[in-house]
Amino acid sequence: MKRKSIFAVAAAVILLGVITAGAYSVISNWNPKMAEIFRADEQTQQKIIDDGMSQVLNLSTEDNGVTMEVLQTIADGNMIYVLMKFSSENEKLLEVESFSYETNKSVVQIEGYIGESLGSSQYWGMVHDSMETVIDENGNEIHQFYFFLMIDNNNNNHQDYNGREITINLQDMGAFTSKFDGMYTVIEGNWEVSWVLEYQDHTVLLEVNQPVQFGEYVTYLESIKISPVSMTVVLSGGELDRITEEFPFLMTAPIIDGVQLPYEAIGSGSSGWAGENFGESVYASCTFTRIIDVEKLTGVFLRFPDGEFEGVVVAIN
Repeated sequence: MKRKSIFAVAAAVILLGVITAGAYSVISNWNPKMAEIFRADEQTQQKIIDDGMSQVLNLSTEDNGVTMEVLQTIADGNMIYVLMKFSSENEKLLEVESFSYETNKSVVQIEGYIGESLGSSQYWGMVHDSMETVIDENGNEIHQFYFFLMIDNNNNNHQDYNGREITINLQDMGAFTSKFDGMYTVIEGNWEVSWVLEYQDHTVLLEVNQPVQFGEYVTYLESIKISPVSMTVVLSGGELDRITEEFPFLMTAPIIDGVQLPYEAIGSGSSGWAGENFGESVYASCTFTRIIDVEKLTGVFLRFPDGEFEGVVVAIN
C-alpha cells in the first residue's frame, strides 16, 4: 500500500523562538540576520559562500504598501532555507503575527511541481523578536520584521530542486484570535517572488546499516545524510513495521565529538515514509541553528517521541 502523506514537525516556531543571539559582524555577501540565525562568524560565513551553499538575492515585490524582500538562501540536499523581510510605513504591520495557514496552504511552488505534488514539507514563521521600527534616509518611520521559510528537500519525488525556479507566494497578513483558535486578517495583499535556486550540495552520505533496538524490537539505521546545516537519517528493515505501527513519527539529532547537539541548536525537522511502500523505511530530518563540522560526527540520537520507546544513541565508527 502506498503512503502519500508525510509527517511534518511544527518546529519552525521552536527554531525561530530560540534565536536570541546578538548581532554578528558579516562579510559583504551575508545578511546580518542570517548570520544571527546560524550563529555564524565571518570565517564560517566565508566557508559557506566558498562552498557554494548560499545565494544572496535581494529580490523584492510590493503590494498594498508592504514590501516583501527575499534576501538570502542556504541550501543542501536535505533542506532549503530562505530569509525574507517585510516592511511598510503602515503601523498595522506591527500587529502582524503570521500568515493564515488556510490562505497559504502552498506557499512554495517549484518548477515542475505545484502544491502537494511537491512531496515536501514547508515550515515558516516570523523570526523571534525581529519586529522593529527604523528611520529611513528620508526620515520616515519604517516598520519591519524578518520571516524564515524552510523547504524539506527530502521529497517524495526524489528530485533535486537545484537549478529549478522557485516561487514564493504569501497572502494576507494576520494575527491570532484571543483564544488562538484561528486568525484574522490585518493587512490584505499578495506577495510573490521567483528565482532560480542554485547551490552546491555538501551533504555527506554515510551507509551505516547498524542494528537499533527500540524496546523489544530491532530495526536498522540504514544511512545518515549530513551537511554543516542539516541531517537526515533513514531506518529500514527488521521489525520497523512493529515499531512504527502506532507511532511512526521519528526525531533525530547529531552527536558531535561525543556531545549531542543541544536543544537550542536544533531547528525544524520532518519525518515520513522514505520508501514507496508503507512501513518499508522511515526517514527523519533536522536542521541546525548553528553550523557544524561534519567530520566531527560521532553518533546520532533517535527517538519516537509519542511512543513507548526510550530514545537511543547510535555510535558512528
